[in-house]
Amino acid sequence: MNQKRKNVEPIAQTLSGYVDDCLHILVLVYLFAILLVLPLYFTQGYAFIGTDKADFFRFLIEKLQWFVIVLLGLRLFFAGLLWFQSHS
Repeated sequence: MNQKRKNVEPIAQTLSGYVDDCLHILVLVYLFAILLVLPLYFTQGYAFIGTDKADFFRFLIEKLQWFVIVLLGLRLFFAGLLWFQSHS
């Protein structure tokens, strides 16, 4: 039983690290799009970016919402698994 617990903990930590990396990359892409890419497409610069940014991210949300929900769910699952392993 104790050996099984030792095997589960490193796997959960590794998978949790991968999920964290995916979430960090997602935030990095978001910031890159907002700060560097989007202003190049608007002649007014940052002044009129709000409405167009909303349209842009509405499109992204429609395409990526399940991916983000699954990543956040996995993150919570592995965090709970690691907490449970450390407290039992």
